[in-house]
This record gives sequence, C-alpha cells and structure tokens, in this order.
Amino acid sequence: EDCGGETADLSTGPYVAIVVATFVFLQQVGVGTTLEWERLQKATTRPLGVLVGLAMQLAVLPFLGYSLSRALSIEGDAAIGLMFIATAPGGTGSNVVTYLAGGDTSLSATMTLATSTCAFVSWPALLTSYLAVTPCADFTIPLGTMLTTVLLQTAIPLGIGLAWKRRMAGKEQPRSLVRFRKGIIAVALAGIVAAAPASSASGLLVITWDLIAALAILNLGGFVIGFLVAASFATRALPESWRFDRSEVKAVPIEVSFQNVAMVISTLALVHPKGTALAAPAIYAWFYIPVLGFAYALRKLWPSDSAPTEHTNSVVDIKTVGDMPAVPVVHEVPIGAVQQP
Repeated sequence: EDCGGETADLSTGPYVAIVVATFVFLQQVGVGTTLEWERLQKATTRPLGVLVGLAMQLAVLPFLGYSLSRALSIEGDAAIGLMFIATAPGGTGSNVVTYLAGGDTSLSATMTLATSTCAFVSWPALLTSYLAVTPCADFTIPLGTMLTTVLLQTAIPLGIGLAWKRRMAGKEQPRSLVRFRKGIIAVALAGIVAAAPASSASGLLVITWDLIAALAILNLGGFVIGFLVAASFATRALPESWRFDRSEVKAVPIEVSFQNVAMVISTLALVHPKGTALAAPAIYAWFYIPVLGFAYALRKLWPSDSAPTEHTNSVVDIKTVGDMPAVPVVHEVPIGAVQQP
C-alpha cells in the first residue's frame, strides 16, 4: 500500500519532551496529595461504577478510535496520534468537571486512578494491537521506554503524593506547605502548556479535516456513549445495589471525555521519532470546551439528588481535586456531630 513520502522531521529532540514529562510528574505528585484514602476504600466496596468506567476506557474508546481512523482513511502519524489518545488513561480534569456537573467526584477520582494504574499494562498493549492493523502506522513501540515513561507518570508520583498526604494526616501543616502542595499542580500545568508546542511543530503537517472530525467524534461521541451506558444502570428494573443515581450517571461520560492529554504529549514526544503525531492531542484538547458546556447543562437541566437524609448533614471542605485547585468536596457526617453556631 502506498503510504506517501516521508514527512519532514521538525521535532526538537528529546529535551523538550523530558521537560514536559517532568512537569507531568510534578502534576501527578500534586494530584496524589489530593486523594482521600478513605474515599478510595469506600469506592472498592461498590466497584460497579469503576468497572463501567474501565470498560469504556479500555474497550469502547480504543475501538471507536480505530473505527474512526479506518472510516475516515486516517493513516500514518495522524493515526498513531489518534490511537495514542483513544487508548490513553483518563485525565484528572474530569474530577473538576464532574463537580461542576453535580456528579459523583469520589467515583470520578477513583475511575481516574484506576485507569492511570491500568495504563502501565493496558496502554502499550492496546497500542500494539491496534497499530498492527492500522494502515501505514509503521511504528514499533519501544516497550521499555514507554513502560518506564508511564510508570514515572502514574504509579510513582501518585504514590509519592498519597504517601506524603498520609504522613501529614493529623498534623497541623504550615500554610506555606499547603500553598506549595497546591501550587505544584498549577505550576506543572503552566509548564506543560508552555513547553508542549515546542516539541510539536511538525504536528501541523498532518492536520486534516478528517483528523479534526475523528477527534471531535471520539471526544463528544465518547461522552454520548458513556452517558447512555451509565443511564442504562439507572433504571428501576435493576436491583438497588446495581442502580446508579444521577450523580454517578454524570461522572461516567465526563471521565470518558477527558483523556490525559498531558501524558499523551509527553509520552509521544519521548517514544515517537518525529513530532508529527502530536497534532492529535493538541486538537483533542480543544473539544474539552463543549464538554464543559454539557456539564453545565446537566447541572441545570438534570440536577442530582443532593438533599441530605434525616441522618446526615453535608459538610463542605475546599480541597484540590484533580488538576484544579479549590474544589468543594462534600462529606456526610452525623447530624449530632455538626456543631451549631
């Protein structure tokens, strides 16, 4: 099959990629400090929502991405970038958007952690399988480099952040330390935004309307499919232990629509010999904007049942969730434990 001529290599080498990966590492450490161990344990006692999210991330999105690449005749480096996005773990921005939609932030955070943990094995395995049958995607994944990259951007920094938070539990933390911990995420994101374009100049060479359409369908179509699948678990015909409430229904499609673009950029820049494949994550990020609109519409048109029961009151703390600071997290505590002014 004729795959066309060679695409010029305009990448800047591994140096900028290493800078981006370093910022992603710092970002993930910051995310780890926002995780609540008790919330994660609670989610494991009712894992259906997490399993549905994993099925969407590991089965539906990769198949959708591959189907779009074939249907729209997307080949070569553009197809590689598309499949890196379709098989990537969920991004931490979904936690914030889930809150904005009135969704279950505990479920969202747990799904993000689960997909990030599975990515150590699932990401290279899915990429190898799909790229093997993608036309002109003549790219052998350097497994050692990719596994090391994923490990350094998921399990290790998240574990460091979680261990840091557990060690500081019950201790009064200096205000400067709290600000530093929250500032890690903001600084890391700013660094990713500033450094990523320098590593992807040649990505402009593979942007086509077909690629833009495929990424739009992958993002917005993933949201619609995720919503329909999650809504099917909200029917009263199911046992109560299997039934999703509205907040859980909202969390699943938002998680599916927020792939970890920063991790895709840093990983692609390190393992791909040219920068052309980086066009896909750069374009994909723009489609977060309509998802934000969907989230706001869900909050207004389909409010969650958030009224406290007769046994609990809602106590709201301001915490950092995901890759955004100052997100309210609701804790349910016995009425008698809430001090009246």
